[in-house]
Amino acid sequence: MTPQSRLRPQAVLLAALLPLTTSVCAQPTAADSELRVNGYTQVGVSRALLSDGNQNWNDQYLRAHWQYGATLGLNAEVSRQNHFGDRGVFVGAGFTRVFDERWYATAAAGTSSGGFFLPRFRTDVFLHRKLLPAANLDASVGLGYYRAKDGHQDNVLHLGAAYYFENAPVIAEGGLRFNRSNPGGVTANRAFGALTLGRHQHSQLTLRMEAGREAYQLLGSDKTISDFSSKEASVNWRHWITRDAGISLRAERYTNPSYNRRGGEFAVFADY
Repeated sequence: MTPQSRLRPQAVLLAALLPLTTSVCAQPTAADSELRVNGYTQVGVSRALLSDGNQNWNDQYLRAHWQYGATLGLNAEVSRQNHFGDRGVFVGAGFTRVFDERWYATAAAGTSSGGFFLPRFRTDVFLHRKLLPAANLDASVGLGYYRAKDGHQDNVLHLGAAYYFENAPVIAEGGLRFNRSNPGGVTANRAFGALTLGRHQHSQLTLRMEAGREAYQLLGSDKTISDFSSKEASVNWRHWITRDAGISLRAERYTNPSYNRRGGEFAVFADY
């Protein structure tokens, strides 16, 4: 989920909320009238080991981003996921629209075939505002909707911010997620923080922590856990081998009262 070098990498917090790649487009210029196209493609595989007798996870995905001119970005993803002994395919798409030098919006939606654990439908919409004289504080508010295949529905409010240090290649991010799940009217709120070190087209290291409540989680077609706490930590290293291509390595650990999960991901990407 990495935008082009001139786009401020990882500015859009929607990437923490959807399995879609979302980028911040460059600032509008007179050249916006030209239909210039650039972007990137990433292909990856991941595997996670689960405790307490749960079957391990195996995923494969293809993600792409296209930027048209200076004000429009499009994203797409298709992933094949095997979780808890069942498998399915998720397909999603999103876009970014820049209104002016301070305001932009993002939206994404996705659906799936197979896989009891995958959403029947989900969507998120965000509005972003760049603050401070240098426009290096990106504040966002978003709304989300998630419909599971067992009938559960989530309505979500997202609040987030990302601060870009002016004199160092450092990005600090934080966010809150307020979730209301039905049936049952279960409230499940979460918070996350992330720190990214390094420069685009060289190497970037991202450390991320997330904790809070979850309303429910499907562990099987007839097995559900609900209203519980969980924590997740991850580290991601993204390295450019050439100016326009590289690799991404990710490790994560997730815990809740019912099971633990340890996993890793390997991906290759190409900018164009």
